Order: sequence, then structure tokens, then C-alpha cells
Amino acid sequence: MILHNKYEDISRNAFVLGADIIGFLRKDAATLNNLFSHFHNSISFTNFLNVLTFLYIAGIIDIDKNKHVFLNEAEKTLHNPNSNI
Repeated sequence: MILHNKYEDISRNAFVLGADIIGFLRKDAATLNNLFSHFHNSISFTNFLNVLTFLYIAGIIDIDKNKHVFLNEAEKTLHNPNSNI
């Protein structure tokens, strides 16, 4: 679920986890396995895939054929604060 309710832990919200993943990927690209192993304590595998799907559809991340996840280097993306969207 993207929007949280009053019973949900805000740290497990999809937007918060998406921001955490973006912060992690700003340092370096990672494989899907490494990325999930870094966040497995705070997210279920299903929610992890939901967050990655959202970030991919929004054009924020890309995944290559070797399953490396990296930030999209396009100028007009949501994670680039200097873009003129």
C-alpha cells in the first residue's frame, strides 16, 4: 500500500522505503540480491518488489540484464533535484 494508515509503521511505508533505496543507490549500483539483503530487516519481499516496480515505472531506477539496479541518469527524473521538470 502506498498511502499509510494510522496503524502502519511509517518507516515501512513504500515512499519511505523508496527514498531509502534511492539513497542507497546514490552511492553505487547494486544487484537485486544485495539490495534486498540490505533492506530485508525492514521490508517483506513482496513490498520490496512493489517499491522497485514503482521506482522503475516512475523512471527513477533501471535494471540491466545482469540484474544490477542503478539510478536512472536521465536529467528529468524525480530523484534529481537540479532537473527542470
